[in-house]
Formats: sequence, structure tokens, C-alpha cells
Amino acid sequence: MEKEFVHFTLPLRVESMSGFYELIEEKVTEINGKKLLYYRGYGAADNSCCGYFGCGYVLVIGYLENYKALKNHEGLDISFISPIEGAQSSEIEKILKESEHVSQVMFYDDLH
Repeated sequence: MEKEFVHFTLPLRVESMSGFYELIEEKVTEINGKKLLYYRGYGAADNSCCGYFGCGYVLVIGYLENYKALKNHEGLDISFISPIEGAQSSEIEKILKESEHVSQVMFYDDLH
């Protein structure tokens, strides 16, 4: 099922009591003959009582059906995407962990 996705304005930083996470780069790559939209970011617990910790991560949005096809009323790009199906997520996670050198891969649909 195709869905609209409004692109993030980068960098996108979210602060918390113990640290932050930040999306820094939008990327498109081809996996299994389909174009995959994802963001690369990092997070850090730099204000916690237990010391400092940080990691890199990827947020996978989905397969691109129509890249930056429209703009919304705020001028942000809108793409049309297809979600990642269950079995595909494991393969995508493995590929992106290796190619992007991150410790965590999250899927946008799982967060909503």
C-alpha cells in the first residue's frame, strides 16, 4: 500500500534529559531492484549520570514509488513510498548495518 511521506528538514535534532538524537543525512540506495529511502543519524547520552554513550543509526522510511513528487503547504517535499514487508526487514537491516557502519536500524512504520 503506497503512502505519502513528508521529508524531514535536516539536520533534525531532538533533545532529551540525558542526551539527544539527530538525523543528519537523507539517502537513497537500491536493494533487490528497488530504491530504498532512509536517513542516517546518531544519538548520544551526554548528560546522563552514568557517563557518555553514543551510536550511529539508520531510519528506514520505505521503498520509493515516486521521489519528491509534491510539496506540502510548508514547502516540504513529499514522496510516495511502499512499506517494508516483514521478511525483507532482516535483509535490509543486515545490508545497512554493514554498509553504513551503524549499530541500529529502525523502520519508520514500526514507530507509528
